[in-house]
Amino acid sequence: LAEYPKCNEELVDTKLEEKMEMVRTFVTLARASREEVNIKVRQPLKKIVLDERFKDKIEEFKDLIKEEINLKDIEYKKDLSEFMNYELKPNFKVAGSILGKHIKSFGNYLKDINAKDFVSKLDKSDLNIKLDDEDIDIKRDYVDVRINSKEGFDVTMQGDYFVILDTEITDELLMEGYARELVSKVQQMRKSNDFDVLDNIIIKIKPTDDIKKAIEQYEDFIKDETLTVDIIIDENVDGEDVDLNGENVKIEVIRK
Repeated sequence: LAEYPKCNEELVDTKLEEKMEMVRTFVTLARASREEVNIKVRQPLKKIVLDERFKDKIEEFKDLIKEEINLKDIEYKKDLSEFMNYELKPNFKVAGSILGKHIKSFGNYLKDINAKDFVSKLDKSDLNIKLDDEDIDIKRDYVDVRINSKEGFDVTMQGDYFVILDTEITDELLMEGYARELVSKVQQMRKSNDFDVLDNIIIKIKPTDDIKKAIEQYEDFIKDETLTVDIIIDENVDGEDVDLNGENVKIEVIRK
């Protein structure tokens, strides 16, 4: 029944809000990129590449972005063209009736230019070019811009924001991904078995060779995350069949 407190406008930090909105946009785009290439968030990846002009605004939130997307690093580049290919075509729906007989020449013109530079200039203002010996003003919506990722990367964009995801999964990242997936499955099994959150457990597992290698490398991490006192490798496990990122294993969790 108390009076609702009045807002202190002096405490509103609009610059911080703008930065956080930018961070949220990059995280959303990176997650969409993961879905596009079918890589789970629990699988660590090496890096994303962002436009260098955003560095000053989001660098202080670098650790947050890395945690949200499960990355090892964020790299900033002034020129992003090394990660993507631009393909330009006339936007026939808009430009067809306006350019008329010049539309074919316009298509040929777009094939022979530096696509990235042309689009960058067009984003700032209309451009005057010569088509069939006539000076023609070209607007941004006359051009259909298609961006394709180069091998090993996935590009996701929203307006002026680009996120370039490094999709290469090294053996080291693969092992960590298996370990994280194992932790997730064990946590689900703890919950389904009604274990108390503080209960210690033993994990019995019949692994594949890769999962066994991941357990050896990340044993302490798996134990700490799941309150496990011992991980027993056993060919005869009376447990659940589980898919760990394509590796079929059998797991049993026992309350200690």
